Parts: sequence; C-alpha cells; structure tokens
Amino acid sequence: MQHRLEEDAVVLGLEGSCRLRRVLVRGPNRVNVDRDADGHTPRQRGADRLDGEAAGRARVDGAGARGSPRLRIGLFDRFVIVDWSASNRPRTGRDSVWIADLDATGSLRTQNPATRGRAEVALRSLLRRAVESGERVLVGFDFPFGYPRGFAAALNLDPPAWWATWRLLSAEIRDLPETNANNRFEVAARLNARLGAHAFWGRPGARALADLSARRDRVVYRPGNGTSGVAERREVETAVGARGQHPQPVWKLLGTGSVGSQALTGIPVVARLREDPLLAGVSAVWPFEVAVPELPPGRAAVILTEIWPSMIPIPDVDGRVKDELQVLAVASSYLEQDRTGTLVEAFAAAPARAGDEEGWILGVGTSRSVCSHQAPAHTLPDVADGRR
Repeated sequence: MQHRLEEDAVVLGLEGSCRLRRVLVRGPNRVNVDRDADGHTPRQRGADRLDGEAAGRARVDGAGARGSPRLRIGLFDRFVIVDWSASNRPRTGRDSVWIADLDATGSLRTQNPATRGRAEVALRSLLRRAVESGERVLVGFDFPFGYPRGFAAALNLDPPAWWATWRLLSAEIRDLPETNANNRFEVAARLNARLGAHAFWGRPGARALADLSARRDRVVYRPGNGTSGVAERREVETAVGARGQHPQPVWKLLGTGSVGSQALTGIPVVARLREDPLLAGVSAVWPFEVAVPELPPGRAAVILTEIWPSMIPIPDVDGRVKDELQVLAVASSYLEQDRTGTLVEAFAAAPARAGDEEGWILGVGTSRSVCSHQAPAHTLPDVADGRR
C-alpha cells in the first residue's frame, strides 16, 4: 500500500538536534570506532560514554555512500516501523507482520508479508537499498530487545550480556521462513531448565513440556530487593507502568500481549540484519551500541531500536487494520519529532545501564516523546488509497 502524507504534516526547521554528540559503544561493535593513542577502542579502555572532542568520536558511518549529500537537517532520511507477529502459520491482516516505510519527503508505503521469513527478506532488501543510497534509517521493532538484568549471568553467558543472549537465541530458534512453524516453546523450556526455575510461561495445552507451564502458576521471579534469579520486568517496563500503561513482561509466551514469543522469534531476525554483510558496517543497535547517534547527512546509517506502538492512542478506522494504523502513526510521529528537533531527546532519555543488558523503549523518559505525541489524523492515509 502506497500513501503520501499531507504536506502540512511535515514540520520544517530543525534547530540543533544533531549537536548532541554523546555516543555509547558496546557489544560486538561492528560500528567504526576511533582508537586512542595506544590503539585501544573505547570498550577496551572501559570508557563507554565518550565525548566527541575529548576522547575521539565513535560514530556510525559507512564508507563510500553512493547517494549524494542531502540538504535536509535531521537525524534520519527514512523511518521503518515493524509490527511483529509470532503466528504459527502464514497470516496477513490482523495480528500479522506490518512494515511501514516512510521517507523524509512524506512518501509512505506499507507491506504485510505473510510470514516472518518473508518480512526478513523485505526488510533486508529495503535497508540495503537505503544504505546504497546513503540514507540514514531509523528502524523500530515492537518487541523487547533484552531481558531483565541478570538473565545472561544466570545462564552463564559471557559478556556483553545483551549480545550473548542474542547469539544464544539466534543459535537455538528454528523458524521456517515459508510456514512460520517454529520451536520457540521448546527453546523457552530449555532456558527455564538452565535457569533452574520457571521464568518463561505460556504454551498450548497440547504441547506438553515439563519445563514450561501453560499458565503463570510455576514462575519464580526475583523480588525487588533480591539478589538472585531474574526479575519479572525490565526497568523500562516498570517506568511505563508508573504512568498507568502496562506492557507485558518478556516471559509471557501465549495469550494477549505475549511479547515473549515475539522477542524469541524477532531478536534472531534483528541480529541477522545487524550482521548482514552489506549492513553491518553502518548499523548499530540502540541503546546497546549507540546512545545518541551522530549521523552526518549523506553518510549511510541504520539504527535498530525497540518501540512500543501502544504508547500512541490509535482510533479504530472502518476498513483498516489497527496494526497497520499503528505503524503508520509511529512512523509519522518520528518524522515529525525529527523535523522539530525532539527525537534526539528520545535517544538521550535511556539510562546508561540500559545499554548493558535490558535495552530501552525509544521515547520513554522524555516529556516530548512518542509517548506524548499523537499523530494528527491527516497524517494517516485515507482508506481509498490503493493497495500495493
């Protein structure tokens, strides 16, 4: 489906959003990083938070971007928003994968691939074309990028915790690209067994697994002041809950809001995109590898982020799938924030500790964020627009 935002939905005149140059580099670190006089990278020095002028800047950049330099001021040239699905069969429409692709001119397209495998192919193709054109791309996925602090240590994984977890899930999850058949419940059961206690829960009743309960009746989580085991929620989910909204915990695998299944099937996809040979040199995962990105115009970059579309109220529209409306609204919201200079605040709001293991939801922690912004009705395409 192809759309175009109304011209008055694009707010021009960005002041200073690129002047904040704090960058955080961690993890597998395929991002280009300047070394100090001793040849050490920031992570080797143990200096995670850098100042661009004082310590040598770490930056997301790509060599030989083919696109000509752009005149627009802002962090990004393209916004790609993904509503994920953990469906066990090919599916389109409601509760399936939706991808919104919005460029800085307001040209907007949605895709609704029937399987996660097809979605990965579509995303890889989209991002490769954008990078080849020298574009800076913000990609948002609507599932958790991390687990509560201590998860990797409880599994005896080597640091960095977030990347070790991503590697483990990438190795364990089997997800057939044309059928959506997958082994996520079996993987969750094996992880529970390694933890020595039930953290993951939720499975079909007919799928008997000794180490994965069908209901939340055998789970054991670390209390707020505890020192062993894993907590039920990440810090960012607690922060959102304090405002009256309640994202589901990453351990929930079945039922309404079962983001745990989306994370198990989605994280390996993001990891493969991050490591794609044509994308790895210009990609970074927020907030694990980059805090506030420095993205000069004309230099390709892909910033992969976690989002939560439910932070934006979306009205029901007859004839339209709510999942599609959500990705459209989030994409247009980020474009408007980028144009007005407030999107940089969403990146800066994540606490430094979130970059070790748990991750963060883009927009949580700032008053002028995607949480408080409602995309104007005219930014959502009319039902009459043709499908692609």
